[in-house]
This record gives sequence, structure tokens and C-alpha cells, in this order.
Amino acid sequence: MGTTAASLHVLRASPGVDVAAAIGAAYRKLGYSRAKNAAAATRHAYAMDRGDFVSLHDSGNDDIDTGELKELAVAISKATKGAAIVTSVNDSDSFEFLLFHRGKQIDAAVSDAASHAGGLKMLEGGKRAKAWADVFANRDFFRAMASGTMAGLDAKSLTARYEASLNAARETQGPFAEATLGAYCEAAGLASEAPVMKFADCASGGQAGAQWFGFVAGEK
Repeated sequence: MGTTAASLHVLRASPGVDVAAAIGAAYRKLGYSRAKNAAAATRHAYAMDRGDFVSLHDSGNDDIDTGELKELAVAISKATKGAAIVTSVNDSDSFEFLLFHRGKQIDAAVSDAASHAGGLKMLEGGKRAKAWADVFANRDFFRAMASGTMAGLDAKSLTARYEASLNAARETQGPFAEATLGAYCEAAGLASEAPVMKFADCASGGQAGAQWFGFVAGEK
């Protein structure tokens, strides 16, 4: 069998943004309250520190997104005024990469675009590159300033960089869908292995820096 996994990845929009608080608030909007302890929790999630991103692996959406990951992406990206990405791969045959910004789904890359006609906003070419440059500009300019590589970097050159990396991702070929998905993740600055990690990988204790969240289902 191939790989099947779904997860959510939240960009740290700025140093002052509390991603953990935004995650807790987003779950409350879905009707969940924080559990007093692990024994009382009916829903579990782990938040993995991935540098620029925090990856969320949810026990109820570990294989297939029930729709909750998308709802969480909307709520969290709105609260943080930044970006969130929902990734999924199904049996290594198909994938979805959904980009959210400030509470709205703004772009998507999928293995079967025809099956999503009308359901997702999907950009192409220069429009896609410009949108990605706008979404990740603060992160990228901060990186450049911190590393002393700001010279020659502006909105135009940043857009050109994203156009090149996104074209490369689109051209990525391989026997497994996660290869193309990983290429889109890398274009966004997210590690290519992030979308194939499972909840169980975090729960096993083998992942350093994973923060546990426990919830109890209630009513919205």
C-alpha cells in the first residue's frame, strides 16, 4: 500500500504570533474544548515545530481530511493574519496542496484538477507566483535581512523566484504522488517530509519538540 496522510501546516507570520493559542481557539470554533488530561481527551493533536511552520497532526484527520483541517486552516490563518497549508496524499496515487491566507483559500495544486472544478481556487503562471510572493514576502524578506542577502531582492525578483520554483514543482514527476506534493511544500519553504508524517509518528514519542493538544467534543 502507498502513503495516505493529511495534515495542516501553519506559517509563523511574525515572532509575536501565538500559534498554539490560535490552534486552541480554532478547535473551540469547531466545538471542541481542551481536555483536562490525556485520559479525558476524545480528540488528540500534535503540533510539530518545523522552523517557519508549525505542522498539526490530528488524530481524527490523520488519513483523510474530514473537512475539519480546512476549517482549522481558515480560522488559524485569519487569527494569525498569515498563511496555512492543508496537505493530503491518498495511497500515493493523488495529492492536494491547499494554500490559505488570512482566512481564505487562495490557491491549490492537486493531482486531478478536473475533479475539483469549481470547488477550489487554483491559480496559474504569473498570477500564482505573484500570490505566493505576496503571502510569503514578510518571511522571505526577514530571512534575507537576517542572512545579509537582501541585495537585489525586491517584489519583482521574489515573484520570479516563486515562478521558477512553482514551475519546477509542477514538472516534478515520479511514481508516487507525494513526490510532487513535497515539491510544492518545498516551494513554500516547508520540509518535503512534513505532509507524509502521521499522527502516530508523533504519538510514539520519537519526534522531539511535538506539543500535545487534547480536546473533548462538545457543541459549536
